[in-house]
Amino acid sequence: MILLLLLCSCAAQNNWQVSHLQTGSSKFDSSRIVFPTRDLVSGIDLELTRSSDQIFAHLQVHTDAITPYQEHPREALVRLTVQNQIIEGIAHRHEGGQRLLLTETLQEPLLAALQKGEDVKIELMGYRTIISHAGFATSYAALQQTPFRNPLQPPVPL
Repeated sequence: MILLLLLCSCAAQNNWQVSHLQTGSSKFDSSRIVFPTRDLVSGIDLELTRSSDQIFAHLQVHTDAITPYQEHPREALVRLTVQNQIIEGIAHRHEGGQRLLLTETLQEPLLAALQKGEDVKIELMGYRTIISHAGFATSYAALQQTPFRNPLQPPVPL
């Protein structure tokens, strides 16, 4: 019993959450994985969404709006740090200012680092978090797979 507890406590914790949304039409189905922050004041959530074979990366904060970049209300500066290499870029700032859509120039190195087993530090003006690679490979594979569709499931009424 002690050995089992020891093994469970030493195992890497997977903070990635996977979910699938089936609408009854495969062209409208989507999947997502989320790495939620533990720090709701100054942390950042990372969400990857797959829809129609495209993947979108979003960042989200939970308190104040993210500061716009150089007075541009639709832009925010994002800094990624991977193994002491800094990558900066501009992300699209959604209405309300608490959610960002990463551009491909930010999304590609983020995903590449996580797939290589490297943690990524993400910084915004007043916010930062470290995204752990632990469990990412399994969750990312689940994101890209189409979940089993129950043929007996009736369509969702509108």
